[in-house]
Amino acid sequence: MNVGQKRGRKITALCSLLGYSRQAFYQQVEAMEKKVLGEELIIQQVLKIRARQKRVGARKLLLMLESFLLEHKLQIGRDGFFALLSKHNLLVRMRKSRTPRTTCSNHWMKKYPNLTVGVAVRAPNTFTSFC
Repeated sequence: MNVGQKRGRKITALCSLLGYSRQAFYQQVEAMEKKVLGEELIIQQVLKIRARQKRVGARKLLLMLESFLLEHKLQIGRDGFFALLSKHNLLVRMRKSRTPRTTCSNHWMKKYPNLTVGVAVRAPNTFTSFC
């Protein structure tokens, strides 16, 4: 053990080296603890809801958590909530569609006739009609 390591450094000295006041350092520590505690509360509540409803999405979860957030005086926006769920792998994956998507021709807009029916293309810029 070195002689310099026997004594602990004072927070005041360390803060002055970094250009912070002691008050700012302790405010930052308190804010980080509050943020982590709030995130943990939100994650626990999300897990409770997901135990009952496994596939509920993030936007609906945020609406369901509104009263909980107000009760605990927590604030989180939509993007922050998505980032929090993503960080903890709690986002619901989109299911792949089982039916293929095809063109829907049953619409109100004008439908143009298919002019290539009965046309044989033999070379670029040349064609012959079967009709």
